[in-house]
Amino acid sequence: MQTDIIDKAYILSNAIKDLDLYKELININNQIEENLKDKLQAFNKAKEDYNEALRYGEYHPSLRDYEQKLSEAKASLYKEELVKEYNKKYNELQAILDKMFDEIKSSVSNKFELSNNRKGFVCKK
Repeated sequence: MQTDIIDKAYILSNAIKDLDLYKELININNQIEENLKDKLQAFNKAKEDYNEALRYGEYHPSLRDYEQKLSEAKASLYKEELVKEYNKKYNELQAILDKMFDEIKSSVSNKFELSNNRKGFVCKK
């Protein structure tokens, strides 16, 4: 029984990966990695520095500087057309996945409150 469910999950996963939208998303991601390498590295470095400083909270002497650098790096990256297109496609795919999840959960049972927030099952009272 469980093997059958897992097999069907893989079939669904492969069907999602066959969507043109998914393929476009992967293609745009590859273009971003290739064409915006410097901006990606700057953003990731700024995020890493900020998260490290955040561990010490308000007591870190450079927290605000790291926060500003992260904000600037993010703004620089997110203003790129490729990133805008990626985010648009990502949101479209996420909407499809959310709809699928809702259809699956409603077909399973109405006795459980299922959420796609990955926190598990909550029994309705």
